[in-house]
Amino acid sequence: MRRLALLAGLACAAVCTVAISSHGFRQILRTYLYATEQYVDRLRFEGRPAPALESVSLSAYRGRPVLLFFWAHWCSGCKNEAPIVAAVQRRFSPQGLVVIGPTRLYGYVAGGEEAPPQVERAYIEQVRQHYYAAIQNMPCPISAANWDAYRTNTTPTIVLIDRQGIVRWYRPGGATEEELLARVQALI
Repeated sequence: MRRLALLAGLACAAVCTVAISSHGFRQILRTYLYATEQYVDRLRFEGRPAPALESVSLSAYRGRPVLLFFWAHWCSGCKNEAPIVAAVQRRFSPQGLVVIGPTRLYGYVAGGEEAPPQVERAYIEQVRQHYYAAIQNMPCPISAANWDAYRTNTTPTIVLIDRQGIVRWYRPGGATEEELLARVQALI
């Protein structure tokens, strides 16, 4: 585990060294820290029991694999990932796969217009119906606490939880359909 962490750190340092000639030091440092943080988060979660979610009980799904799809109403990458998640759900829901889509409030709606929580919740539902309707019966708990529990700072983020409630894959950013199908297949 230490050897893998060291190799990841060295790889990040090498990328930063090459990039330093074309970018400012602060940007390079931010990039390095972000990459390191994502790697550490994977180590923190994978192979360990899944943290509880607010508003949705993961224990109710014990015995079934769960795909958490963290998304945001403003996130174009999330909207691009939705058809992939929907395809995976169609393929594996007969074998018990559950898809849950945690999201959160940001204090604004379309165009960056400030909005109180009740207005933003209505907006989130509109976005969900328009861009995520293909993901059938996906509960969408709205809570910053869920994002904090999973240290989600990238959208989309995908978390796969096995039938025993153990996190098997923590993926900040999107995944290809082939990659996600293979990861879920391993849990079925």
